[in-house]
Amino acid sequence: MIARIAVDFVTTPVSRVLVLVGTLAVCFAPIASSGQERATRLTLDDALRLAERENPTLRAKRFELDVTRAGEITAGLRPNPSASYTAEKFGANIQEYTVTVGQTIELGGKRARRLDSARAATRVTRFEVDDIRRQVFAQVKKTFTDVLVALHLRARRRRRPSGDRRHHHRAAGTRGRSLRGARRRGARRSRLP
Repeated sequence: MIARIAVDFVTTPVSRVLVLVGTLAVCFAPIASSGQERATRLTLDDALRLAERENPTLRAKRFELDVTRAGEITAGLRPNPSASYTAEKFGANIQEYTVTVGQTIELGGKRARRLDSARAATRVTRFEVDDIRRQVFAQVKKTFTDVLVALHLRARRRRRPSGDRRHHHRAAGTRGRSLRGARRRGARRSRLP
C-alpha cells in the first residue's frame, strides 16, 4: 500500500494533496504514547482543536503574551529604595559612619505612562495571537477541505471501471487519427484543380 501511494504521488495531484495533509497531520499531531489508540476519523472541529493546542507558532505567541502581561505588573511597581553604609577613619581616634537612604519619587505621571505603554503592548500582542490563530484556522480549514476533495476524487477514480479508461483513451486516439486523416483528405482536395 505504501509503494502505491508513492507511485500515485508522482503521477497524480490528488495524492500530492494527500501527502501534504499527512505531513501536516504529523506536524500538528501530539506525540502519542504507547497506551493511546490511533484516531481513525478526524473531524474539522478535532483538527481545529489539535491545531490550536499544538501549533508551535501559536504557542510561542501565547508565551509572548504571558511575557507582556508580566511586563504590565513590572511597569506598575514603584522603584525600590536604596540604602548605603560607609565607615571612614580620619586619624587615630576619629571615625565617621555614613548611612544613606534614598527613594526615587516619580513626577510628571511617569508611572501612569509606563503602565499605559505596557497595557498597549499587551493589547497588541493579544491581537497578534488572535491573528495567528485566525491564520492557523484558515490553513487547517483549507487543508481539510483539500483532503476531502482529494479523497472524493480518489474514490471516484477507483469506482470507475478500468475498461472505461482504456476505451476513453482508445476512442480519443482513434478520433485524433480520423481528424488528421480528414485534414489530409481536405488538403488533397484543395490541391486538385
